[in-house]
Amino acid sequence: MFCPQCGGETLPNGLFCNYCGTRLPTPERTSKEDVEDDKTVRVNTQPGASEAENKVSSQSAQTTTIQAQSPVEDTPTINTTRPINTSSPQVTPASSQPLTSGIYPSHPSAPTMPGGFSGAYPPVPQAQTPLQSNPNYFQSGVQTTLPPQAASGANYALSPYPTQAGAPVQPRQPLIIVLPERPNWAQKLNIRLFQPYLASNAIFGIILGALVSTLLGMLCFFCIISLLSNAIPENISRQYYNASGNTQKSNGGEFTAGNLLQFLPLQSPFRDTAELFLISQNTQTTLQDTFPGGSNGTVTTYTETMTSPFHGLLLLQALLLALGGYIAASTDFRNRRGASLVRGMAIAIPYTVLLFLLATQVNGNIPLATSTSATQQSTSTFSVDSTTLLLYGLLWGAVFGLVGAAIKLGQGQMRHHLHRYLYTQRHPQLTGIVTGGLSALLLGLSLALIFGYSLYSQINHYALNSSIPDVILNSNTPTDPNTGPLQAVAIFVQGLTRAVGLLAYACGIPLVVQHAKGQDGYFNAEPGSYQVWKQLGMGVLAHPWVFVLLLVPIVALFLGGRVSVAISRVRGVGPGAIQGALIALPFTALLLLLTAINTNSITQFSTANIASTSTISIGTQAGDVLLWGLVSGVLLGALGGAYQNSGLRSVISRVLGLLIKPVTLLFTPLYIFFDLLLGRPRQLKRSSAYVLLYTALIVAIVLGMLSLFVGLMLIQQAQVLTREQSENFRNVMMLLLIALPGILLVSSAAAALAHDPLLPYFASLQGKTGAQPQPQPPMTPPAEASQPLTESNIQGGNA
Repeated sequence: MFCPQCGGETLPNGLFCNYCGTRLPTPERTSKEDVEDDKTVRVNTQPGASEAENKVSSQSAQTTTIQAQSPVEDTPTINTTRPINTSSPQVTPASSQPLTSGIYPSHPSAPTMPGGFSGAYPPVPQAQTPLQSNPNYFQSGVQTTLPPQAASGANYALSPYPTQAGAPVQPRQPLIIVLPERPNWAQKLNIRLFQPYLASNAIFGIILGALVSTLLGMLCFFCIISLLSNAIPENISRQYYNASGNTQKSNGGEFTAGNLLQFLPLQSPFRDTAELFLISQNTQTTLQDTFPGGSNGTVTTYTETMTSPFHGLLLLQALLLALGGYIAASTDFRNRRGASLVRGMAIAIPYTVLLFLLATQVNGNIPLATSTSATQQSTSTFSVDSTTLLLYGLLWGAVFGLVGAAIKLGQGQMRHHLHRYLYTQRHPQLTGIVTGGLSALLLGLSLALIFGYSLYSQINHYALNSSIPDVILNSNTPTDPNTGPLQAVAIFVQGLTRAVGLLAYACGIPLVVQHAKGQDGYFNAEPGSYQVWKQLGMGVLAHPWVFVLLLVPIVALFLGGRVSVAISRVRGVGPGAIQGALIALPFTALLLLLTAINTNSITQFSTANIASTSTISIGTQAGDVLLWGLVSGVLLGALGGAYQNSGLRSVISRVLGLLIKPVTLLFTPLYIFFDLLLGRPRQLKRSSAYVLLYTALIVAIVLGMLSLFVGLMLIQQAQVLTREQSENFRNVMMLLLIALPGILLVSSAAAALAHDPLLPYFASLQGKTGAQPQPQPPMTPPAEASQPLTESNIQGGNA
């Protein structure tokens, strides 16, 4: 088929010419017989047509054939009643043109462009056919689709779209994203804000988790510094005076806050926040002071490098990193174990990058607090060590991100999934050893933290027989007796450092204070080695609180041995003792890592007269940790493992049950009251974890009222009681008020982790069906099975 205007070959049944845009004659249907007799395109001419045009028309009729694309009844023929050389009809506006063309109704026809051009893009004319140029053709930008099969003799590629350089030949297949059946809050929020494609992207989730943990951490630290700086009383700020002018610093509250929170104020809110954020993650810092010399022009430099032991605010950042790991793992819509855990750990990489960006803002000069002539030319520079920043950024990001990913995998039933994972391993003995050692370490740190807060008044830097050695070089606690809340802030910040030191000290590991000669008493730390066994030789009256501190490793390692035997499922007292003793290996390895991080040291370098370097440190030696960690772990872990498989366990359980039963009966009305506050149904059986939690709340309320009564009594008897007697009352009440509720809370958490909340539910199902109990924990029940009032119903839900 050819165009009657320009003679160019056109598509079968097309409406417009591909070259000049002339509207082609409308085809008319013919009968089936006519189509069978003649399947060629005929172009009829009128008597006035020229001979050349008739020749072209006859040649076209002889060479052009229409291939049948549909049944014969639908095959049209084209007849024209207009001569070829007549003028083209008027171009129809695009709005009035039909939307389909010929036998390809799925391919829309292109509207007529300025200049009369329309059709396929780009049109390639035949060599013998002249084509008029039109400047508006390539400016129109109209690219229409071609039918799947082009006409015979066409010299363009058979493609539904125009061929572009570098473009794929086949269209890209759409990505199918399966949404989670029960999305958690992070997945719902990400899908709503970023759409499913981006919300399921692993890299996006990892970066988002790191950003959230960093930004929230900076915001929390900024609020802490601001509130504490503005809450500093006037009498505390007075100790920060300028000695030369005897004028109080305008930012005395900031300096006091830095003294309590253990960071160097840089006189900039953002830099102070970033510095505390980095120091809380054990980053080493360096302070360099440069002073101009005398007449000879020498310059004196003082450099002080300080390690950062465990900081109390690391617990806050641990929660935020767990949140970031939870968000990163939530991008895995299929809830696969490996993929979710890897995404949670991977936030350590962008998180460390963000820490380095913050370090660039912290490093630099410190503005001078005074403007006297003696210090106008002096400079102070603060910098953050890159090695420790990289090491601890990756460590804490991976560890706490993994915890957040594990919480996401639990989907509100983390305890059940944890029990199922531990009890279905191929190597239960090895799993029991690692789990028992980790449980002993975490339990020991929790108890040491509680005793560190409650026995704070018994901790001293000096080698006294009646005090516990401290691992803090400079306690930085205010000496004013009216600053109880501020002193509590300093104790909280230093609590994690003391907890690690007290755990090592209670295990028999000596604390060693080292510094050069001539520095005795530096930071109130006397050089020497302090070990619990040496002080115990003085007797109970000389050091009564050390016996309380010894309970920490005894309880922790004993229960760790029991956990190891319970998971490994060994039978017999002897195998149980061996299995429990082996927890000493992971326990000692983890304790060695924690004590190495917790070493507190300051290195000073001076060029005043002769270049000299001095170092003072408080910590433990690696050899001592290996020796005493293995000894205490083997002995106490073996006792716990043997007890777990012995008949003595059932006897002691009955005795403890009889002793605790009167207390539970006494507190039963209060337990019911707490159940009503929490909305728990009364017909639901109360677990041991809830009983311990309610008891901790009741004990805390009772001891709080008792401490108030004792405080009023001490005020009234101030003229009668001596200072030593008043301090003894205070120490006992502090120990009871902090230690007893704290121990109950830790026991409640341990009891909750020790029991699978879904086992009673599956036991009831097995009783109804008569099935025998399986050796492995069952799967999570379906959603419709959670209708009865069970423990899994109350504690379930999406995490």
